[in-house]
Amino acid sequence: MNNKKLIWSLGILMTIIIFLFLIPNSIYNFSPFIFSVLVTILTLFFLFQVIYNFKNFQEYKNKINEGNSKKFKILNISSIPLGFILFMTFSINFHFNKNKEVEDFGIKVKGEIISGEIITAKRKTGISKTYCSTVRFNTIEGQTIISKEQLSEEEYRTIYKGEEVDLSYSSKDPNIIKIFFEKKKSDDITRISDLITFLSFSERDREILLKHQYPHLKKIADNKWADNSNEIYFLNKTSLELITLSNSINEFRDELIELGFNIIRNKNTEQEFYESTNHKIILKTIDDINIRTHLIIEKK
Repeated sequence: MNNKKLIWSLGILMTIIIFLFLIPNSIYNFSPFIFSVLVTILTLFFLFQVIYNFKNFQEYKNKINEGNSKKFKILNISSIPLGFILFMTFSINFHFNKNKEVEDFGIKVKGEIISGEIITAKRKTGISKTYCSTVRFNTIEGQTIISKEQLSEEEYRTIYKGEEVDLSYSSKDPNIIKIFFEKKKSDDITRISDLITFLSFSERDREILLKHQYPHLKKIADNKWADNSNEIYFLNKTSLELITLSNSINEFRDELIELGFNIIRNKNTEQEFYESTNHKIILKTIDDINIRTHLIIEKK
């Protein structure tokens, strides 16, 4: 029995050493999530075997059905937080090693965002989302690389297809990259208060204001203005529509609260409705690389 426990203990040690220190970043980078889940499962398996040395899965099920062992109950319950800690440890270790490799061997170039993706996973604790972007760039040797990079939600909400970004790639493996995000210009026409103000101007005065206050916006059609991040449509004298690639829906929600808008409860899960004394607003997010947030303002 002691010999078997020693074998299971060595299994824990070897699993941690292999996944923490021996697997190259170039391999880990294929799927950090899957590797982190795999090493977590293996470590928990060996830990259970060190304590109980189950001969087969049926013996494990019998132990659950008996429910007499206090030690087993504690271990079973604690396996969830322990698994989470192990998963986070291996994930953070990979990101640290990856960033260090890019810092030590990184070469800075320009890249282009070609797509984005939101990976949704259902769990007992709820739904988790992983945000990724796919970027294309050329190495200094002229090789074209297409690589996927995991982003935070805030970073994901600011990107758009065709956007040029600064990035560094590892000279050891150009698929290991780090994207650098710049803060969007403060003159982006994404403040709800500014949009509401536009509705109080005549069409002629509105055009003058747009040209002087927002020179980055170009008139591309009657009552339609756009830049690389935003499109604004003046639907009529009392309403407008904004499609923006540079703002998250949470920023709009916060501003609506500041402006004193009330949320109107409804059964539509894809849209949010807000109302003030003078205006109605419809707000929704489309999880697509081309559209971030969709906003319609209507003057009562």
